[in-house]
Amino acid sequence: MFWACFAASGPGPLAIVEGKMNSQVYQDILKDNLKVAVRKLKLRRSWVMQQDNDPEHKSKSTREWLQRRKIHLLEWPSQSTDLNPIEMLWNDLKRAIHTRRPKNTVSVRGPVSLSKGVVYIPFNSSKGGVAYMPFNSSKGGVAYMPFNSSKGGVAYVPVSLINEDVAYVPVSPNNRGVAYVLVSLTKEGVAYVPVSLSKGGVAYVPVSLINEDVAYVPVSLTKEGVAYVPVSLSIGGVAYVSVSLRKGGMAYISISLSNGGVAYVPVSPTKEGVAYVPVSLSKGGVAYVPVSHRKGGMAYVPVSLTKEGVAYV
Repeated sequence: MFWACFAASGPGPLAIVEGKMNSQVYQDILKDNLKVAVRKLKLRRSWVMQQDNDPEHKSKSTREWLQRRKIHLLEWPSQSTDLNPIEMLWNDLKRAIHTRRPKNTVSVRGPVSLSKGVVYIPFNSSKGGVAYMPFNSSKGGVAYMPFNSSKGGVAYVPVSLINEDVAYVPVSPNNRGVAYVLVSLTKEGVAYVPVSLSKGGVAYVPVSLINEDVAYVPVSLTKEGVAYVPVSLSIGGVAYVSVSLRKGGMAYISISLSNGGVAYVPVSPTKEGVAYVPVSLSKGGVAYVPVSHRKGGMAYVPVSLTKEGVAYV
């Protein structure tokens, strides 16, 4: 059995566990490796530890051990392994070890190189601080998707599907109320944030690039602390872009500008409960995207999908 750790700055120590894992063995592993990892990865004092929900991790003695050392844990739901980014590392680790064809634990010992191009999923945190995980980037650059949060805590970006299935991209705002999720850049200059759906399939959040390295997507939070972003569904169907409503019967879609400013697209509702967003066409003229109103004070812009599985507003 192996124990490993990593942070956004890279992988930490790798420990081989001989025999059966229990609370005492787990605490000894943390004692021998945790401080080493913090120094190696150059973590700040506000670092938070994420561990899975195995019994030896959640036992009373382990909790007391962590509390005595003032180690803060990331609270996350049980049976949610897809929210634990280290799960993405195990395949690389297995491949690296199998290339040695080990016959026993002795032949396994030694440095194990993990690929640098590992895809990590974003995670949530209720303790504040910047929460972000790197994704593969074909250009080698970094793209950020900021989520504005007027309050602390955790901001969730739900992806609403027409089949009533819901997927969430949890993000955590930092002390300034902004959270970032690193996204991967394609060769075509488009960045996507992959979102796993509970019923299978993959949804993508398209991100417009300001330059070759950075992309921003503004997200407006409702009073309930929920934000919506445009998505394209690989499994077909319709995705929705939420529109924040203001007093006076007007709705606005905020757009971040490359010069640091913000632009707003006004949406005027009609008597029939339908609003239109003006869209400029490359060949001139104006097209309109209908917006359906719901009782919850939110307006949704239906997005038509192309044959390639990409949606455009």
